[in-house]
Amino acid sequence: MSYWPEFLLVASVHFVAVASPGPDFAIVLRYAVRYGVKVALAASVGIGLGILIHVAYSLLGIGLLLQTTPIKFSIQSVCMHI
Repeated sequence: MSYWPEFLLVASVHFVAVASPGPDFAIVLRYAVRYGVKVALAASVGIGLGILIHVAYSLLGIGLLLQTTPIKFSIQSVCMHI
C-alpha cells in the first residue's frame, strides 16, 4: 500500500503552516534589526532545522504506530462504512 498521497498532503500542510508568518518570523525580524543579516540567517536555519526534525519524527512515529497497531484495521473498517 502506498502512503505517498497522505505523506504529500501532510508535508504540504506543514509547508503552508511553516511559511505563514508567526512567532518565528517575529524572532528572525527582531534578530535582523538588532544584530544583522548573519544572525537572522543563523536563526532562520536553526528554526527550519528544528521544524524539519519535529515533522520527521512526527511522521515516522505516526507511520510506525499505524504499521504496528492491530486495532488500525478495525478502525479503518469502521471509518469506511461511515
